[in-house]
Amino acid sequence: MQWLIDSLEMSWDDYSSIFEDYRNAAVYVDRITRRVQVVKVSDIDDFYSNFSVLLQGGYLNKYEPVYIKMAKYVVFPTRREKIALMMVQKHNWRRVSYYIEWKHVASWVVKICESCEKEQKAHMQVLESGLSDEETVRIHISL
Repeated sequence: MQWLIDSLEMSWDDYSSIFEDYRNAAVYVDRITRRVQVVKVSDIDDFYSNFSVLLQGGYLNKYEPVYIKMAKYVVFPTRREKIALMMVQKHNWRRVSYYIEWKHVASWVVKICESCEKEQKAHMQVLESGLSDEETVRIHISL
């Protein structure tokens, strides 16, 4: 996977082919240069451990996930705490939230789902900018 580091962002389908033999994988690009900065793979299905393919929330200000494959979950990141709270409270998703000095920096919103790559891709394509919190939640729930 080392050869992916510093390469330009590729399509979801390209990453899907590269990681087809892995249970869990994620690729993160620099938000400015769109070059791959982090590649994580794991055979451990947990979403909340050091072995997860999900980065801690503080990194999501600099890096954007462009591909996530998790064998037992669908996940998407949000930097808006209200979206994460609404998904958990009203729609029974889970969340892992990160705070710096009591200020929310990012959350991963998680749902149990076995082998749901198409749904995962759809959630990753939702762009929060320009959408209200309620509209963003409505879109995620409709997928």
